[in-house]
Amino acid sequence: MAKKRIGANQRLRSFENRKKRKAKAKSIKRPVFTGLAIFCFVIVLGSLIGYGVNMYMPKLKKIKFLTVRKVKVKGNEKVPTDQIVSLASINKGDPLFGLNSKKVKVRLQQIPQIGKVSIHRSFTGALTLEVLERKPIALVNLGTIQLMDKTGTLWPLQKNSYWSLPLISGVQDTLMHSSIRKVKKDYIKRITKLLGEIAKEDVMVQKDISQICFEQDGMVSLKFGSKRTLVRLSEKNIGPAIKNVMQVFKTVDAQKGYQPHYINMCYSDLAFVK
Repeated sequence: MAKKRIGANQRLRSFENRKKRKAKAKSIKRPVFTGLAIFCFVIVLGSLIGYGVNMYMPKLKKIKFLTVRKVKVKGNEKVPTDQIVSLASINKGDPLFGLNSKKVKVRLQQIPQIGKVSIHRSFTGALTLEVLERKPIALVNLGTIQLMDKTGTLWPLQKNSYWSLPLISGVQDTLMHSSIRKVKKDYIKRITKLLGEIAKEDVMVQKDISQICFEQDGMVSLKFGSKRTLVRLSEKNIGPAIKNVMQVFKTVDAQKGYQPHYINMCYSDLAFVK
């Protein structure tokens, strides 16, 4: 069988195709090798920095002129600066890098309103305590009125302070190992679910809630600031029940001059109004 003859043009095209495939393979390999080189460089640099810090930190702690000259507090709005500085127990002249940061943070977090603490040092001798205060989402009645954040952490209500927050009753709290009181987890879930479902329907209605009372039989009662109506509903079908409450309010608002005293939504699809 005679061999097929290959023309000059065909050989040229074959050569060019091989050249293109080689160039494409090189273009793919180049970014991969570059990425690996950068990754290795970062790992080595990080290791060297870590080694240097571990090696020279004990020496920095012993240098006498690296001492605390000034203590600053940042991020606090409600907790007094003097209280934070006093509880931190950091004095001028203390070693700047010899402080036990963990112990300082533990001491400051004894204040229930403080959620997070960061410590920043400067070679000028300034030491900054940056605190992140908890944001309350409700007031809780546990014999005394206390503030509560989204994690259930409680702290006392300060005198002469005003908060436009719903007052929650019928919940239980517990004492944590850090001597901070928190609302029990099952109640936190009930609170967040209730407020979340109401916010889905109408954020303004959620903000208008003045009182929430959790009952033992899985029922919850609501009072609103702009309405004198008491709403009682079941937590089992909280989503549909909230939708029906909003619909009842719209129907009632359409009848000007009429304001019901009580709405019972113990059944998600049935409302008793009086």
